[in-house]
Amino acid sequence: MTRVLVGGYAGLGVGEFAGRLTGLTAAVPAGVVERPSYAVVSRDRRWAYAASEITEGKVVALPHRGEGAVSRVRSGGADPCHLALSPGGDLLAVSNYSSGTVGLLSVDGGSLTLVDTVHLTGHGPHPRQRGPHAHQATWLSETELVVCDLGSDNLVGLTLRGVGSGAGSGSGAGSDAGGVGVPRLTHRWTVALPGGTGPRHLVVSREKGRLWVVGELDNTVHLLSRDPERASTARTGGWAIEQTLSLTADGGAARGEESLTAGIVLGPGGDHLYVTVRGADQLVHFAVDQAGLLREVGRRATAAWPRFVGWLPGNRELVVAAERADQLQCFPVGADGAPGPVEWVADWPEPTSLTR
Repeated sequence: MTRVLVGGYAGLGVGEFAGRLTGLTAAVPAGVVERPSYAVVSRDRRWAYAASEITEGKVVALPHRGEGAVSRVRSGGADPCHLALSPGGDLLAVSNYSSGTVGLLSVDGGSLTLVDTVHLTGHGPHPRQRGPHAHQATWLSETELVVCDLGSDNLVGLTLRGVGSGAGSGSGAGSDAGGVGVPRLTHRWTVALPGGTGPRHLVVSREKGRLWVVGELDNTVHLLSRDPERASTARTGGWAIEQTLSLTADGGAARGEESLTAGIVLGPGGDHLYVTVRGADQLVHFAVDQAGLLREVGRRATAAWPRFVGWLPGNRELVVAAERADQLQCFPVGADGAPGPVEWVADWPEPTSLTR
């Protein structure tokens, strides 16, 4: 059995997976973590870290296996909605949506310390884009992150300095600590997506040379490739858009309904990609060719408001968190990469993510 965590606005759940999810129950008593919309597990699987999506944002550390005390630390902004552990597991990047900031936390088991905060800038043409909105930070390496800024239509590249080297401080503001050897984040490059895209989440190819990004506000998915020899490398990090596809052809927007692209996950072999669209309530399957280009293969209906999609342990089934249906849905995936009909569901109020 594999223990999994379910994030949700009504509470953090924990259950066991062995072919299906069973025993789903509250991970902590009510009120211990407010609005835990996203969680990650430490590399040694002893600790879990949950984002408390509230105005005075917090990250909460709690025992995942064994005993230990619950601790809290400021997230570096308002309404943290995503967490990303560094490859080495000693740093945690926090995306604070409402404040448009990225917090950097040092990690030592159940002890978290806010060491830097980077403030994003910019805005976009959509009514929801009056300022920056950090929605996801993803580690490209031990020293580089890319941030989806839904508010400015930008992908923002940050580099890490000061880890064990005593390098000078970066552009952080509002840090809890300073001095030699303290990790700092510095803004290095920006890739501008079309106005009104609203980049929400992305996934990275195994060789780190491609990104697939979902645009929440215009219901698109973009392929970007990286070439360090590009003339624009200093400004864009070498990234450029290679393909843009619309997700509304058979979706909610085509029927006059609200439609917002949400989750994205890459297949374990790198040759399939899956995206969820809220409002249209669909799981969209793409084939990925050797150049990373996408071709839509098919769609599956989901329950209401599929906010998240990810792999269950074993990488043979996809799980969709249908927020407004108060349930998780399991879609078995065949050898051809196509999701089959729903195999089972698990009830949980307002689910927003699943972490294995």
